Amino acid sequence: MKSKKLFTSVLLLFLFGTLSSHEYESSTNIMNLIITEDNFSSSKNHAIPIGKEYLDNDTCFASFSFSQTSSDGLIFEFYDSSFSPSGEIDTYTWDFGDGNFSSEINPIHTYEQEGEYIVILQIDAGDCRSFFETIIYAGENNWYSDDCMSLFWFTTNPNNYKEFYFNDFSYGNGEILFWVWDFGDGNTSILQNPLHEFEEDGEFEVTLTIITETCESEFTMELNVYESGTAGDSLMPLFIPEVVEGGDSIYFHNLSQGTITEEMWDFGDGEYSFDHDPTHRFTGGIHEVALSVWNEEESNTIVIEFNFENETKTSIEIIKTSFYPGGISSVSENITDKIKLYPNPANEYITINKLSGNTNINIFDITGKNIYKQNNCYQKNKIINIQNFPKGIYFIYINDNGNLSVNNFLKM
Repeated sequence: MKSKKLFTSVLLLFLFGTLSSHEYESSTNIMNLIITEDNFSSSKNHAIPIGKEYLDNDTCFASFSFSQTSSDGLIFEFYDSSFSPSGEIDTYTWDFGDGNFSSEINPIHTYEQEGEYIVILQIDAGDCRSFFETIIYAGENNWYSDDCMSLFWFTTNPNNYKEFYFNDFSYGNGEILFWVWDFGDGNTSILQNPLHEFEEDGEFEVTLTIITETCESEFTMELNVYESGTAGDSLMPLFIPEVVEGGDSIYFHNLSQGTITEEMWDFGDGEYSFDHDPTHRFTGGIHEVALSVWNEEESNTIVIEFNFENETKTSIEIIKTSFYPGGISSVSENITDKIKLYPNPANEYITINKLSGNTNINIFDITGKNIYKQNNCYQKNKIINIQNFPKGIYFIYINDNGNLSVNNFLKM
């Protein structure tokens, strides 16, 4: 997550071709977004091919951005960025999540109490109705940057694991003027909340860049697109790390959404927590923290790698964010990116993929008791019967040809 201040002048140049977003055909439209700094000494040029967009003649969609406008963090200004084919929207219905509503286009709202709220905008344009919602935090103890902060989540099509709907959660120090998405597969978008289908399985780095009048910020998440994985539809693990005053510890703002029955933090140093918003002491340097969430049907994990500055220890730089469908959770070694464990949660069997063929496997329960052990496993895809395991959380230690990883899974 990177942020920097700049004075933005924008020039939009459209080279017209054939736009056929509904049929998902390749488009020859190109939009050049040129951002020039205040002294005109340098500029950045985003060349964006326009295609695969929801701009159908009969489709509308709601969207908005927001900013905090008071020192106590309780006053928010909301900026409508909705779309309708005719350019006209009949009605706006805002639900601020605290029992208050508005029908204004760009409302200002004051919250009475500090806390998290889900804000929903409904628009009606002719026969079209669309909703958009996002989570905000009112009050001083929030995760927002002083400038702007790019942030997003996604859901997937339950009938097509390669199709993702991306949901913008970004915060602007004023109205967000542009959203620029790079899906990591050669495709891009300028919609606030785009739909994208990956053509192949794999690991893709998806980056959202937001631009306000005075700030530019980007956020990158690595997505693991595999058929064996589960979607982020009902489980949305997400968090923001913040340095605690004094610089010795980090407080984790848990922004997770969905029907969650269990959650666990792995701080990457052998320590774990089951608190909702834990605080953990770190030494300076680069760290990886995993948050896993479960319910009775599925599990998902997000891993954030960040730099906790060694000298000042007053700020955090987000280096990389990775999402693991199915709840893969290991931050011990780089082997995490290779080994896949699924399903998670599991009832009868777990499968470990991508082993080298010379592996030692140990499973421990929450008390540390070793309940499963196999040395010199030469299978590259190992299936383990867990039907007789009691329900609960287990840790699986995998020594794969000298590379150690620690994963956890939930037996239902």
